[in-house]
Amino acid sequence: MLGAAATGAGVAASVAGGGIAEGAATGHPVLLGKANTAHGTTQVTTSAGNGLQGQTSASGNSGVVGFDTASGSNGHGVYGHSIHGSGVLGVSQHATGVTGFASTSNQSGVAGIDQATTSGGHGVFGQSQHGNGVFGNSQNGVALHGNSKHGLALQVQGKAKFSQSGVTTVSKGHKSVTVSLPGVTPSNIVLATIQRPLGNLAVAGAQAGSGSFTITLTGTAGGSVPVGWMVIE
Repeated sequence: MLGAAATGAGVAASVAGGGIAEGAATGHPVLLGKANTAHGTTQVTTSAGNGLQGQTSASGNSGVVGFDTASGSNGHGVYGHSIHGSGVLGVSQHATGVTGFASTSNQSGVAGIDQATTSGGHGVFGQSQHGNGVFGNSQNGVALHGNSKHGLALQVQGKAKFSQSGVTTVSKGHKSVTVSLPGVTPSNIVLATIQRPLGNLAVAGAQAGSGSFTITLTGTAGGSVPVGWMVIE
């Protein structure tokens, strides 16, 4: 780590032959490759280039590491602030740009907060040209949860696709059809609609079972009748 203890303007940091970054006259040198302890802020200021750069070629390590060991909850392991640019920018050529982990209940691996006083901002923004703008995955919980007290919990602009939906067919001479779908339980709700006008023929009911559901018409199908369906909680 290359750094300098600066208490005023015009303080220069340089690496001496013995691996020492010289600090201000009122501070102490920062020893490279050693543990350094201070009771104040060590500041590096520059008018060109990066203020502080860390780099490593050791697998499993980090170019820059920040630890917050305070007993309170308002600290930051790493803090980034920008007037007109990005507070924190993460870029990776072959892995994830920014990764966040949390091990405490009701906390977040990554949190985004929009504090603008006008509409149009984003707490979290995701964009992709050919993949997923935002991807949520959960083995036992909710992959994506939306909550709004006075606005919309979910708004979709464009097509929407649901894995537990599709089109089935009631065959000619039959009145019902049973569709197998793993994971369906009797407590699920099944929505079903005939996909073209057929006079007085309509859907009489759609009943969920264990691993399947049955769609029943008001009468016998005179021909193949396509019925669109969707299963929801």
